[in-house]
Amino acid sequence: MSRRRQPTPTEGEGAAASLKPKPGKDPARRRARGAGAAGEGASGDAVEPTMQAVAPPIPATMGPGARRPDDPGPGSAGTGRLAGTLARTTTIVTAALLSSRLLGFLRDTSLSDRFGASHLADAYVVASTIPLLIFGVVGQALPTIFIPQYTRVLQTEGRARAEALANNITMTLTGVALVLMAIMWAVAPLIVDVVAPGIRAQDPAEAALAGSMVRIMIPIILFYLWSAVMQGILNTHGHFLAPAAMGVPQNLIIIAAIFAGSSGLIPGGIAVVAWGSMIGTAFTFLVQLLPLRRIGFHFRLHFSWHDPLLRQTIVLAGPVVVASVFSQLGVTIDRVLASGLPAGAISAIYYATRLQQFTYVGIGLAISTVLFPQLARHATSGSLEQYKSTVNRGLRLISLISLPITVGIFAFRYGILRVVFQHGVFTADATGRTALALLGFAPGVLTYAFMDYLMRTFFARQDTRVPMYASIVSVVVNIAGDFLLVGPWRQAGLTLASSLAWGIASVLLLYRMRRDLGPLGGRRTATVLLRMLAASVIGVAPAYALYDLWITRVAGQRFLHDALGLAVAGLIAVALYLLALGWLRVPEVNDARRLLAGGLRRLGLGGAGG
Repeated sequence: MSRRRQPTPTEGEGAAASLKPKPGKDPARRRARGAGAAGEGASGDAVEPTMQAVAPPIPATMGPGARRPDDPGPGSAGTGRLAGTLARTTTIVTAALLSSRLLGFLRDTSLSDRFGASHLADAYVVASTIPLLIFGVVGQALPTIFIPQYTRVLQTEGRARAEALANNITMTLTGVALVLMAIMWAVAPLIVDVVAPGIRAQDPAEAALAGSMVRIMIPIILFYLWSAVMQGILNTHGHFLAPAAMGVPQNLIIIAAIFAGSSGLIPGGIAVVAWGSMIGTAFTFLVQLLPLRRIGFHFRLHFSWHDPLLRQTIVLAGPVVVASVFSQLGVTIDRVLASGLPAGAISAIYYATRLQQFTYVGIGLAISTVLFPQLARHATSGSLEQYKSTVNRGLRLISLISLPITVGIFAFRYGILRVVFQHGVFTADATGRTALALLGFAPGVLTYAFMDYLMRTFFARQDTRVPMYASIVSVVVNIAGDFLLVGPWRQAGLTLASSLAWGIASVLLLYRMRRDLGPLGGRRTATVLLRMLAASVIGVAPAYALYDLWITRVAGQRFLHDALGLAVAGLIAVALYLLALGWLRVPEVNDARRLLAGGLRRLGLGGAGG
């Protein structure tokens, strides 16, 4: 990273983006271009996306791990303040995300209560999935590519140039979205047949209903694209609350639509829910407009294809889009195979996915959202050791909370589903189908959070090729696992294949990062993770034994008794887990206490002290 250090043969070669100059290009000139304002030369060729290629030059006195003036080193007074700030910010983001996700749970429980795991619910799930599949192809690249690019331009060229880039990207995406929406409107029934062919074979009326709801929800693509750009801008400027809370009005509107449609207050039944989903999604970007104005950002009708930064962003986004296509292919294969299972399998997987994603949004996404701008700044400034330290810190923080939840879902899955979903027309049989799907997702709580976070660490360096290759391998493994496991284990086979594929992708990403950047402290991190796993078992096992005794011997499986038993068992598990972390000398026990104390204070349950 300094002048004394030359790139090693393994850095930037193979699957990763290369630092090697193209034929006829001078290496020094190419590195200078990487540090330039636009990141491109007169020819407009994009710089190869690597950490070193985009970082400004570091003074010769700064070797690997050297500190910049604003970068407190290990053991400094700033370290404790940074830990406290990270805990507070993560707590705020977690609280906002959990509020959105809890309302999402209320939305899902309302849907299950009013429509159950039925053909109507299946039709809605398929229809609502299709716009998200299309958005996932384009939109997944937005936060991960946009934040590092916007950060670099903001630091090197100023706010006006960064704002022009954001407006240019927004107008480009709007044009792409409008074309996609027009195509989807024309071929909506065909898309339903491709995504879930089993539906038309079982019930042509259900397929027709799904096609009509697809057309209703097509604008979701545009709303989510706008929202993703706004989220990237706000996160870069250190504003996390509005993006994290944008799901609150969205879910409230969908919940209102569920009750209005199911009760006949508004004619249309399940189609009313589709209209509510479309209108609710519009609020995901509307709620971010005011915070954007407060930081002085203004959207303008600005488009320039000749802007070199726009073209560089498109080049960087290319591998992410390819990875997204493969990822959505995997989701489509899951839907196709699930549509061939007995009725209710699609919605069972949907409800299980909501639970798995709830833990990710409340934990993995919160941590990734807070750490990603830090990773981008360390990559831009060339602070290699700070970058590696942040990578390890994120992995340990994710494991700190994901591991006990993984063990807890494995043990308490039936009780959780009975309390959350088993109401109204959602029967015990539907709980059994959903529990089977949730069992396969239990390890995915950790593996998905790992994969998503590790991909962001590469995106922070503007390396988009390695995540692309990891995604492709993950999807291939997922599809192979689907076909191998769906026969004997049905929906559990589909969800377990996903969890295993996410884990393999995480291993590949860690291997590549170590090859590029050198030792990452993997042995120490692995030791800490094993201690966290042991602490998780120590915490969950006695709590489940007491819960099982309560349900089978004392109270029975009535809602209030089940909910009370789960709540008490959860508190016991958390207390035992924290004690086990201290007993096993896990360093992150203090982070757990900070996060818990911060959450309690925000709920009005904690004291004033830190």
